[in-house]
Amino acid sequence: GSMQGTPLEEAVRCAQYIIGSLGEDDHASIVVYDDNVKTLVPASRIGNRRRFLRALADVRSGGCTNLFGGWFEGAGQVARTADPKAICRVLLLSDGCANRGMLDTDTITARCAEMADAGVSTSTYGLGRGFNELLMGEMAKAGQGNAYYGETADDLMEPFQQEFDLLSALTGRHVRMGIETPAGYEISVLNNYANDRHGRTMLPDLAGGAEVWALAKLRIPARALRADIGDTVHALSVSVGFRDADSAERQFISHSLDLPVLDSKEFDALQENEEVRARAQELRSAEYRDAIREASLAGNWDRVEALLDEAGEEAEGNPWLSSSLDALRTIVRQRDIKRTSKEAYYSAASLRTRLSSSEADFSAYDQDKELRLPSFLRRKRSMGKRSDKQ
Repeated sequence: GSMQGTPLEEAVRCAQYIIGSLGEDDHASIVVYDDNVKTLVPASRIGNRRRFLRALADVRSGGCTNLFGGWFEGAGQVARTADPKAICRVLLLSDGCANRGMLDTDTITARCAEMADAGVSTSTYGLGRGFNELLMGEMAKAGQGNAYYGETADDLMEPFQQEFDLLSALTGRHVRMGIETPAGYEISVLNNYANDRHGRTMLPDLAGGAEVWALAKLRIPARALRADIGDTVHALSVSVGFRDADSAERQFISHSLDLPVLDSKEFDALQENEEVRARAQELRSAEYRDAIREASLAGNWDRVEALLDEAGEEAEGNPWLSSSLDALRTIVRQRDIKRTSKEAYYSAASLRTRLSSSEADFSAYDQDKELRLPSFLRRKRSMGKRSDKQ
């Protein structure tokens, strides 16, 4: 019911775009949900598309939000025609908080993870200010998909285009990274990626022309270091595997890192790696956004302003981070809790998990140049706005 009018019209237009972009041999299903769940078109081959478009034309606003029920039916529809060699994904759209059916976040995300392990992933799309960004974000994370939002119905199309462009460019799925260190060493991946049941880090899907990245912090306690200055010690081993377009398992990186033991003077003379510095800067900026979200939800705007100032100092030398903070500051000035919390949440998630251009320039940011990149590689100033409106 809350989507009556323009929001529903734009949501239907997004669905029409997806149907129109699929090939005739692709399969799709359309599920709508309010208090109840209804399958308008069961999972079937696209063919000439007319029955899909007719079904979308008849969509009307309804009552409440049985979000889990709608997702569960959609996932079941995908599973019925799932092909191990195909990309099988649920695209879940909502503008409101779940208030019917299953409501427990942990249970919902656990089911998303189960379906992802079975080959059916989930991406989520939040519209406006009323949806639960934490639930939608956690569903996408557990479902090994992507989380997007649009502040208005007009902003919603770009995330759909971004998802389809990404799916069309995928070269590797089910990307997993394992790290092994000697006994006593401590290693942590700082991106907040989830781990699979084997303890491996679950990285984003890999697309042509893009880099998937992770930043790790290694601590070697003095008691674990049995070496003298001038010696070389084994620090860690990294292996990364993925599934290619034919769903075959491949191991494509296996790297061992050995480090020299230096005295303090030699250590202080080391030059900082610029890419590592920039990645660390992005992850610290994500932490500031988390704190800004929490402070805004508590209504502590003085704390929000102070955090913005600190984040601005942290972002020095990175034009994109500075520009995105300016966009967030504009939202904060309106003292809109819901809008601030959503922008902070989605921008933090993007900073931690975004795909990056293999030719990224961390020292420059030009919005016109960003628009010439594939949509899934663009660095946006505001996550809830269309790129050409920023």
